[in-house]
Amino acid sequence: MTVLSVALISFLLLALQIVLMQAVGYAQGHHLAYVILSIALLGFGAGGSLLTLLQRLCRIRLERFYGPALLFCAVSTAWLPFPARALLRGLEVDLLFVDASQWLRLSGLGAIAFLPFFSGAAALSIAFSTRPQRIGRLYGANLLGSAAGAAAVLFILRWSLPEHSVSVLALFAWVASLPARPGRIPLVLSLFAIALFALQAPALPRSPYKDISSALQLPNASRSGPLPHPLGRVEVVQSPALRYAPDLSLEYLGPVPSPPHLFIDGNMSGVLLPKEDSAALILAETPRALPFVAGAVESALFLAPGGTPYLHLAQADNAAMTIVEPHHRIAELIRPLLPARAQVDVSDPRRFLARTNLPTYDLVVFPARGMFGGPTGLQTLGEDSLFTVEAVGRAFRQLAPSGYLAFNVWLDEPLRHALRITDLAVTVLRNGGIQDPAEHIAIVRGWGSMTLLAGPQPFGPESIRRIESFAGGKGFDVLWPSGHTDRHHGSREDLLDDMLAALIGPDPEFLRSSYRFDIRAPSDDRPFFNQFLRLGDRGADLEFLSVSERGLVILQMLLYLLAAAVLLLVLGPLVPLSLSPLRQPFTLIYFTGLGAGFMLFEVALIQRLMPLWGNALTSVALVITALLCGMGIGSGLSRRIVATPLWLAGLTLVIAGITVATLKGLDIAVASLMASPAAVRGGAAMFFLMLAAVPMGIPFPLGVRLLAQRDVRQVPWACGIDGAVAVLAAPGAALLAFQYGYAALTPAVGGAYLLAFSGALLAVVSCREK
Repeated sequence: MTVLSVALISFLLLALQIVLMQAVGYAQGHHLAYVILSIALLGFGAGGSLLTLLQRLCRIRLERFYGPALLFCAVSTAWLPFPARALLRGLEVDLLFVDASQWLRLSGLGAIAFLPFFSGAAALSIAFSTRPQRIGRLYGANLLGSAAGAAAVLFILRWSLPEHSVSVLALFAWVASLPARPGRIPLVLSLFAIALFALQAPALPRSPYKDISSALQLPNASRSGPLPHPLGRVEVVQSPALRYAPDLSLEYLGPVPSPPHLFIDGNMSGVLLPKEDSAALILAETPRALPFVAGAVESALFLAPGGTPYLHLAQADNAAMTIVEPHHRIAELIRPLLPARAQVDVSDPRRFLARTNLPTYDLVVFPARGMFGGPTGLQTLGEDSLFTVEAVGRAFRQLAPSGYLAFNVWLDEPLRHALRITDLAVTVLRNGGIQDPAEHIAIVRGWGSMTLLAGPQPFGPESIRRIESFAGGKGFDVLWPSGHTDRHHGSREDLLDDMLAALIGPDPEFLRSSYRFDIRAPSDDRPFFNQFLRLGDRGADLEFLSVSERGLVILQMLLYLLAAAVLLLVLGPLVPLSLSPLRQPFTLIYFTGLGAGFMLFEVALIQRLMPLWGNALTSVALVITALLCGMGIGSGLSRRIVATPLWLAGLTLVIAGITVATLKGLDIAVASLMASPAAVRGGAAMFFLMLAAVPMGIPFPLGVRLLAQRDVRQVPWACGIDGAVAVLAAPGAALLAFQYGYAALTPAVGGAYLLAFSGALLAVVSCREK
């Protein structure tokens, strides 16, 4: 039970969390990944409760279970892909609300993911509870090992698929068991099982409703890849029947290309259409060609294009092109198909726009959203940091005086994406000093999508004439400027025109507040472009919503299920004992505050730092790394502090102030670092977080030492409740952000640590009474 052993199992548990999120996100969808991760983390709480029961009822020595728990963790980790494949094959998130058997599959998947976390957390609880005098070093090793796991997983996923990484991670638990000497036969058998599972590891199934599943069913379909990457695996599919014609004009009679299609985690990203193809300019026959019709384009900036067709339109106009592609694998694939003078920047679009030395552009093209767009993978809350008022506003300020922002969204029913993108453009124009945006917007629709242009200069008569000529020749509808009665698409019941007029007009707030969906322009504080439900919405509207838009409903149900599971697995078994939470208020209140405070603080930091570090995965890994490194240092320093209730009260009060001040000052820090070089940006942010996290690593080991002085049997329960509350705080933080924005997490973090402060005060009063 060495410091290295604790660090190794902590490495596994943290890395496994992120790997499982990536794996299940590919197989089903990002919200399901969030569900599975939350259920699996319940193992931390259940492990502590089980140890408390064993110690109390059976009077056994916990040390002898340390090695077997680690071996079980190793084997269950390596075995995980096999039952997961069988359960995922028949699981459909979209049927959760109409088919009760889907909840059984989901519960089964959560149960098998629960096993390695449960056994690994039990081993950590054994180490903490049986060595309270060494809690500072052991807790520090736990934090530093977890930090190393969070950082290392970025490199693991760059070169290995998630389902192949699981067996490698299992070896960390096996090695961690060696100091405990569990016996030669268990060691050999468990290593043999890990090797056997690694050699036979099955490929992950994917939902038949994913884009790539449909593409592979076409005649003569061929697939290359997958190419692993933390932002999602890339696969290329080609078939003579797999055509590319998004919202193609019904007047078009020419050839339709069948180029290789790109998929990220099974969702269509774009196509690799070579310039030599006879239909390379196919997008000229779609509403997406609107920006190249409205005016001259000499320089164009493409943000996350995901493929080449749009770029060919700019090339045909001899425009200078800058392509900002965040996915390294996609950039490698599109680069050979571009002209030599095209500039490809592998960077996050938000970070690119924050640079101070950028030129102005005649055109800034945003990626399409709606049917085929939207975030995937680890963005389990549906954030889209590129489609916020702040991000679009930064692009707007980078336009030349006669330039345009270009957006394309697929039309849905009921109307949602078209209204939100319009409100976003209108809000940005008004924030840019344009009080009457009506003359600064042009909108053209086809049979399936809508393209919107917005610029700092009003559209003149010549630009409007070009737009009308283009739309008339292709059979498209000019939705704005209004007054065009010739329509080729839509129906008499179509309210799109009236709604656009309401949003662009002088009083958009009436439609925003009265419409049954939330269509407000997203902000960095609420960056949920693809979520339209208001908290508490139910009923008939739900049947129209896609899987990603049901995330809010799933999160609400998840919170209820997790609360029931915590009561059943963590608190329920302890109620009959003298260790009942009602009889031990300090342990319950103090460790509840610590667990909730840390998780809320972590979620808030991940979101606030996402624009700085470019994507959700990097933000998750680096925030966890910095926090746990700082807390590891603090845990080491805790050995020098006497464990008294007064110390606990003072520390938690100070931490409440530090966390609130950190979140308040983070916006200023991020804005000042966005344009800095990567080394400065990442180093400064991590150093800042590590400093803030040092005092956060002290209260937990001090609390454990104080419990050991009073009743050592309380220690496993304290570990369990800390982990269980953190699990509940994760979906709770998401729901709070959906309703009130991430800014609401700041007072919630302060309140959680004040709760821990009140628990410490109870201990102070109790000591004085004795």
